[in-house]
Amino acid sequence: MSPTHVVTMRREASRELLGEALEFVQLANDPAALDAFRMDYASYRLGASHGAKGSRPQRADEAPLGERETKLAAQLKKTTEELVKARRRVDELTKSMRDLDAVRASYATDDAELNAVQLQARASIRDRAEKRRVSRVRRVESATAAVSRASGAGPIEASNYSFATGAPVTTDVLVARGVVAAPERAGFEVIPLASASSPIFVFTDETVDGLYANRFVSGFEKMGYVVHKIVIPDGEDAKTLEVYAELSDKVLSIGIDKLSVLVSLGGGAVANVCGFIASTLHRGIGLIHFPTTLLAQCDAAISHKQAVNAPHGKNLVGSYYAPLKIVVDP
Repeated sequence: MSPTHVVTMRREASRELLGEALEFVQLANDPAALDAFRMDYASYRLGASHGAKGSRPQRADEAPLGERETKLAAQLKKTTEELVKARRRVDELTKSMRDLDAVRASYATDDAELNAVQLQARASIRDRAEKRRVSRVRRVESATAAVSRASGAGPIEASNYSFATGAPVTTDVLVARGVVAAPERAGFEVIPLASASSPIFVFTDETVDGLYANRFVSGFEKMGYVVHKIVIPDGEDAKTLEVYAELSDKVLSIGIDKLSVLVSLGGGAVANVCGFIASTLHRGIGLIHFPTTLLAQCDAAISHKQAVNAPHGKNLVGSYYAPLKIVVDP
């Protein structure tokens, strides 16, 4: 029969159990209270008074755990309801602003600048638009009522739920002279280290390709990255659905993974095409902009608007997508 080992635990001074307090803790206004708290905590961790697990002593002014949980749950429910109301109010205000913007766009010239004939014509247009709106609303209300009477089952009620997805995204804007010519000499991480084993794609146009692209790509290759260069037409000729489909197929054919990064080196058109492709492949992969024109540095690269043109108009097909970094080489 093996001997029984008995471990006797005694309540010791907190300094013996936890060591000396940190310097900033020693400056506390009430060292005695601080030492008492440390003693209680040591007792809890070592189980000197309440068995192996121990329990933290409850302060005299502290409410029981059940009451605190109930109070916190009520506060959470109230705050959630207020948040839902606030979101609905934001949606209403946003819709009102859009309606107001539409009116302003329709009447670019202020009424004060029009003569009597022009004002009369504008008033007539507004009256007809209002009558048309009222007529449409009545038609929808009448049709809805007729359907409800025909079904006899009454309206279908719904339970309303809402949720938020995603977290705030931060885009770093870095200004570094000479980094385009020699990215391997950058004193900061250009491409995330997590993407070191993933294919990297550099998008540039025909003009920038002849100026910087080869040195730019070779700099990343010296750092050990596997880089593929894709040259697109200059300007708006690259911002078409056909070019987008062709380039997307080319990138997928070469091969990418979720950690791949697309890098744009050029003006606004390159940033738009590269950004839109990055936002759609694998439902979104890494994107870094190196804008080489002043307009791209001030607008296209930092606006998060990635788009291409459609036969019906400019920038009609696109997305809002945040790049990981924007590196400006002035």
